[in-house]
Amino acid sequence: MMTRAAALSRREIVVVAALCLWSAAFFLILGESSFVLSRNEAAGAVAQLLAHRWEANATSFWASYASAGNDVLAMGKAPWLARLLFAHVPGWVAYVALHLLQNAAAVAGTYLLARHPLGLGRTGATFAAVSVGAAVSLAGLYLGAVHLIPLLIVAMRMPVERPRSPLAWAVAMVVTGLYAHLCVVNYLFVFPAAFAVLWFAVAERLADWRRWIPVLVLCLLMHLLRWQDVLALAYTVPLSDRVDKPMFDTTLWQALVEGVQFTIAACLHPGNAVVVLPYPYITVHKILVVMIAVLVWFAPRTGALRRSLALGAAVLAVQAVLPFAAKAAGTVVAAANTFSANKLVEFFLFPAALAAGAIVDGMAGRWGRVARWAPAALLAATTLGNGAYATHQWLTQGSWRHIFGSPVIAALAERVHASGEPARVASFRMYDDYVQAYGLDSVGGYHVMVPNRFFKFWLSMSAAEMEADPSLRTMHSDGATFYFGVVGAQRDDQAERRFGERYNLAMLSLMNMRYVLSRDRLTDPEFRQLELSDPKRPWSDLSAREKLAINARANLSGRTHLYVYENTRALPRFFLAQALVPVASADEINARLSTEPLETLSRQIYVARGDLPPGAGMRQFTGTGTVTPVAVGGDRVELDVALDGPALLFASNAHSPFWRCAADGAEIPVLPGHGAFWAMELPASAGRVSCAYRPPYRPG
Repeated sequence: MMTRAAALSRREIVVVAALCLWSAAFFLILGESSFVLSRNEAAGAVAQLLAHRWEANATSFWASYASAGNDVLAMGKAPWLARLLFAHVPGWVAYVALHLLQNAAAVAGTYLLARHPLGLGRTGATFAAVSVGAAVSLAGLYLGAVHLIPLLIVAMRMPVERPRSPLAWAVAMVVTGLYAHLCVVNYLFVFPAAFAVLWFAVAERLADWRRWIPVLVLCLLMHLLRWQDVLALAYTVPLSDRVDKPMFDTTLWQALVEGVQFTIAACLHPGNAVVVLPYPYITVHKILVVMIAVLVWFAPRTGALRRSLALGAAVLAVQAVLPFAAKAAGTVVAAANTFSANKLVEFFLFPAALAAGAIVDGMAGRWGRVARWAPAALLAATTLGNGAYATHQWLTQGSWRHIFGSPVIAALAERVHASGEPARVASFRMYDDYVQAYGLDSVGGYHVMVPNRFFKFWLSMSAAEMEADPSLRTMHSDGATFYFGVVGAQRDDQAERRFGERYNLAMLSLMNMRYVLSRDRLTDPEFRQLELSDPKRPWSDLSAREKLAINARANLSGRTHLYVYENTRALPRFFLAQALVPVASADEINARLSTEPLETLSRQIYVARGDLPPGAGMRQFTGTGTVTPVAVGGDRVELDVALDGPALLFASNAHSPFWRCAADGAEIPVLPGHGAFWAMELPASAGRVSCAYRPPYRPG
């Protein structure tokens, strides 16, 4: 059975517009000094989007570039439409525009579906729409696949209702195309199509097979538009830590229990807000769950309520049994893990909101005006509470200007770009990804699918820190979060410290860590403080009131309370070594890297025997000379070399089998030097070394 949508009245158009503005109000008040809500946005997605302007002349280890071992397609974290918007308007405008788009689409789509296919009244539909819109205001851009699903279903219904209408097909295809290009592929991209099918099967009760044709065609179109991203993920997953996890070394019963526990926790404690502050005690998600649990037996048994609850129950059931299904299959379902299957529970919000709207309608019909306004007042109070929480983040954690408009980091970026030499930057007790927005190459960062080789390198490099605090291993449990120090925590709050006490400086110098940013003073003898900034007192010496005052000023002028250090022992990105040394395994490589001095690591490049050509042994290289970077980009590297004999070239770019290198046009193999990086044997006659990222999913 399918209810034909009716045209909106003028009053309903005004209601929908007002709901969109209400849910988006937090983004319209402070402009460029508005807050960045989500850790995933601030520490990952937005920094990477801003970094695209630098792709021609900067190689980022962590942003969506091939030098990180997988390119922007395999990462899937920067949808095409978002990249286009960030490339042509000021970053904060693009950020606000994308959030407004998500808010408006979520609110309007939810209201339309609640009113017409499900037949809710204005009160219930308004409550459902505001619920979803308020939740969007606390979530990140990366969850567009969830927030835009109501409008996608509204668009799909048009050719289902009018299969012979060219206009209906055109609108549906345009919306589907926009949806595909706003979605983050490795976050939930596979599941929207499944959810849409589930919607038409359960909520719409679509029985006529001919009416299923538009739904299936549009779902296929959605994935065809991102075929390269999906294929890139398929090729890159086996190279990542996603297939090397202990998480499935459990019994079937343990897998089932853990899945159920996670699903319940995700409903009551959603993880979309900034992690460094306590979550709000009351969220829209919790109100919806509580309302459904308490009032479901008192509400009328409407078809809308039953079907919405059925959808929500189906989503939660699938989420709960995913670990069990993966374990029962006898293998880690790498593709599902990469597509962030643990975020499937987010789809519960939409049907839960519709069910809550049906309950509100029932209450209004049974108990009159008081019951009609009580849920609205409760929801308004909740959204205001969320706004107060976000404002607290703005005051304490910083704004767009604070994070992406720092004059200190901008000055450092100018220095690095003017030098013409690639250099990596580490950030202590701050998100490493911020510097990507300035065209700088961060050492750490947030990377959904880091190459497994570098994942092991990082664990070895930071072994001292994790030995001092074993709980930090959970930060690396998903192989995605790599930061120096626990961001925002009060643990080990020293005003002065040695960076090298917790991290292996030889390994970091090997990988071209030339600069370190910190709000506290670092006293390592290898570090030389630059005069780009000189705070009067370290951050940890300040009182809470002093920190608040500094952050409030930084919201308008950018972050200036920073120490900037140069690591005087950092090696160049590209240098010549003297020996290629085979060892038994990658574990032995990392054991040697963590114990041997930098002088040894710069002379001897270790390669696992399994990665060497048959019969290869230790080789000495007597050639010396110079290596001059000509062009260092995300998927292209050009070097001029001058040698007096055969030489061994080392590069601290992440190893990937898809890199192809040639010396004066003659291809040379790229070996995994020191396990995670590049090593190339050059003939004495080499003059130009050219490298390009050529995966099989890139045509031409």
